[in-house]
Amino acid sequence: MNQEYTRYREVQLRGYEKYRYRPYVKELKETVLICNKKLRALNLHDHQVESLDRSNSVVNFWRFTTRFFKFSLFMGLSLPGIFLFSPVFIISRRILRERLKRHCFTTSYPVLLDGGGASFDENLQLKQIFQSVFFVAAIHAPFTHKYLLHFIEPGRRRSESIPSSASK
Repeated sequence: MNQEYTRYREVQLRGYEKYRYRPYVKELKETVLICNKKLRALNLHDHQVESLDRSNSVVNFWRFTTRFFKFSLFMGLSLPGIFLFSPVFIISRRILRERLKRHCFTTSYPVLLDGGGASFDENLQLKQIFQSVFFVAAIHAPFTHKYLLHFIEPGRRRSESIPSSASK
């Protein structure tokens, strides 16, 4: 298969080399370059375009809805991680700025730090701290709010009062 494809490409190249000076081949080359430039402006490559004819709107709508659904699903699944780890990123950026200020005061030449952040160990420690805080909050919340216990203990009804320490 690979040898056949290589031979096919060689024949194509020889054909182009032979006929490239003809005016219709030059015109075709110019139109292809213009078309590729327009596609690049749309951030597409020529192999990503299926046809130049009018496409089926039902197929395009279905393709759009499935891709939008997948995007929404994965974006929704990633949001908790973004919210949970945003304090780690914010604090590591603050650490980076403090280090940059400290370094600029101790040296006589300017330093530009665009990336990096805190070291891996500091990020790992911050991550563990925030994980433990959120874990404690997640464990503590159902037992402090009565309405959450209804979902944890399905046999108990909302009308049944939860015994408190004052009534004992």
